[in-house]
This record gives sequence, C-alpha cells and structure tokens, in this order.
Amino acid sequence: METIKSNSNSEIKALMILIGLTAAFILIVSIVLHIDPLNMADSIIDFATHHYFLMGFISLIVMLVCLKVYKSLDKVIDRNYDKNNLIGYTRAKKKRRMLLSLLENTYYQAQKLRSHTIDKDNIKELKFVEKDVLDQESALERKANLEKAVMLGNAIKHKVKIFFKDQHSNKHVETTIWHADERYISLKGGITIPVRSIYKIEI
Repeated sequence: METIKSNSNSEIKALMILIGLTAAFILIVSIVLHIDPLNMADSIIDFATHHYFLMGFISLIVMLVCLKVYKSLDKVIDRNYDKNNLIGYTRAKKKRRMLLSLLENTYYQAQKLRSHTIDKDNIKELKFVEKDVLDQESALERKANLEKAVMLGNAIKHKVKIFFKDQHSNKHVETTIWHADERYISLKGGITIPVRSIYKIEI
C-alpha cells in the first residue's frame, strides 16, 4: 500500500514538473517575443490588445503553484521513504528477536535432553515419571539389554551405564545391575530404578 502511494506521488510530481516547465516556457516566449521593456507599462494598461501579457502572468502563477506542490510532494515522498525504512527496521528487529528466542529454546531443550551423571547413592532421593519413556518397540529392546546386563553383572560383575529420566531431567549412572524384573532393576545397596524410567542401557 505504501509503495502504491509513493508511486502515485511520484507521478503527480512528474506532472507538476511538466506543467511548471510549460508555464515557464509560455512566460519566456511572451516576454521575449512580445514585450519591450520600454513599453511594459503600456502593455499592462492595454492588456486587451496585448493579451499575451495576461497569458504570461497566468503562466507565472501556474509555475509558482506547481513549484509549491512539487516541494510538498517531495516532503511526502521523503516521509514515506523514512516510514518504509522504519517498518523494515522494525521487521528486522522482530526477526532477530524471534531467532534469539528460537536459539534460547533450542539450547534449553538440548540441556534438558542432555544426560547428567549422578552418584548411585543419590538415586533414592529422586522422583520418577509415571509414564514409560519409551514406545513399545524400544521397550522390547530395553528388556533384552537389561537381561544381558543382569547376566554380565552376576557373572563377572560387569558395570553398565544406565540412562534414565526423573521428573526434572535425564541422568545416568555407571554400576552393576544385580536383578531386573518387569517393574524395577536392583543395584548394589538395595537401590532400585523403575524400568519405565530407563531409556538406554550402554553395555
């Protein structure tokens, strides 16, 4: 909309230049070809005979009006240009804010997904999520890995890295799994972790 207005003003501006130049041309022709400076007073008094002088005077008025309109349109175009630049700046600022917000949110989500090491003894203090963190297919893979980890733990006391999720963030602990059933895994010292909260086992 602002571009259309600016184009319209530019067209009017060009028209005013054309009219003004035409009026100036008529004025110059009227003075050069018909008016003798010595007979200027007679020409003014006898304008009925020398109607060219009247024409030249009218042309001068038209030229001055066109000049006035030209200058006012020039100011309007400048204001529109500044306004368009300001709108562009505002849009750029909004885009920059949106980008910063997106980056902050991405960083927050990455930190949330990142796993933090926890001491085995502190697991007792955690509160776990009620819903299973894995889908059905991934849960079957988890079950197979847990069975393998229990077998290695009991046979050669092999430690595995257990990744799980509590109510606040992802955590992991490296230890031996002594027992695992459908609901819980048991670690040394009577510590348990709900199977539903475990999302990865690194053997």
